[in-house]
Amino acid sequence: MGILVTKGMTKHFGGVKALENVDLDIEKGTVHGLIGPNGSGKTTTFNVISGVYAPTSGQIIFDGEDITGMKPYQIADKGMARTFQIPKTMGKLTVLDNVMSGRYGKTKTDILGTFFHAPFTKSKQERAIEEKSMELLRFVGLEEKAHRMAGELAWADQHLLQIARAMATEPKLLLLDEPTSGMGMEESEKMEETIAHIKSQGVTIILIAHDVKLVTRTSDRVTAIHFGVKIAEGTPEEVKNNPKVVEAYLGTD
Repeated sequence: MGILVTKGMTKHFGGVKALENVDLDIEKGTVHGLIGPNGSGKTTTFNVISGVYAPTSGQIIFDGEDITGMKPYQIADKGMARTFQIPKTMGKLTVLDNVMSGRYGKTKTDILGTFFHAPFTKSKQERAIEEKSMELLRFVGLEEKAHRMAGELAWADQHLLQIARAMATEPKLLLLDEPTSGMGMEESEKMEETIAHIKSQGVTIILIAHDVKLVTRTSDRVTAIHFGVKIAEGTPEEVKNNPKVVEAYLGTD
């Protein structure tokens, strides 16, 4: 069994069938691409897996545990993190503070450390959080911008910032929703390197991307969905050349 398994995952919004009996089996330590035309159900898949929406029916198993119907914070505590197509950063906090906020779930109440350290100095735990956060900013190439306001960052850097913040939670599984959205070629290549680096750390990734080249180069396996239904799965080349996938993207005469 993979690190994430969905069985018959279904999500209806009234009469709209956003997802219908989607089965996934995501192997640990891999990059798994999720592709499909606009409105195919990709982000809904992420929202159901991460607990934003409860499934209408079906089962979701993460790291051997049934998480069906759990709240997002409960799922996050178990080791799942995600990013968003439109970056969600705290614009009025510094870049460093944004990443430090991701360490919140990994901290412990330290009464002695809080009260018994020199005035106007940071506790040992606070220093550790800051050091780890700076390490993650180096990881994504934002170290020099650590003390800028997050709202001042360029679009590409905001994507990198939310990845650093997600990595601060020490995830087992990272859901990346269109991480190269709105980026040029050079920025996309940098993101590709970042994805490879994250994978090398042992983190499993599910990647949503319209950039077929990015999916082909980074993914071990790919699942294609259309109108909420899985239509193909296999290696990137197999899925890219699948007639159903070609028809979904290009249509028929």
